[in-house]
Amino acid sequence: MDKLIAQASESLAKASMNRRGFLGRVAGAVGGAAVLSVLFTRAAFADHCDGSHFCVTNTTTFCGSCGERCHESKRPYVRRVEGENCYTGKTCPPKTYYGGCGCIIPNRPCPGA
Repeated sequence: MDKLIAQASESLAKASMNRRGFLGRVAGAVGGAAVLSVLFTRAAFADHCDGSHFCVTNTTTFCGSCGERCHESKRPYVRRVEGENCYTGKTCPPKTYYGGCGCIIPNRPCPGA
């Protein structure tokens, strides 16, 4: 009888260890899937802020800083474009475009100009 109880106890212990191992693997797989899902969502969101998915909501044009993408005595023309995903309405990161050099701010010339 003692031997039978010992074998049953050992079987239960092994089953418990297997179940914990199985649950650990399931939790790891679910956690990994959640991480992949978040990364995929971010990548999809970034893709949907380009091309035909990008709707402009505001554009600002201004002179950049002296020497920024230009010779130190020049300023670039900078255009900042804000927008959203046309289909979801979610705000997209602003885009910055640099034009030619030679933008002038009256009464604030660059050094050496």
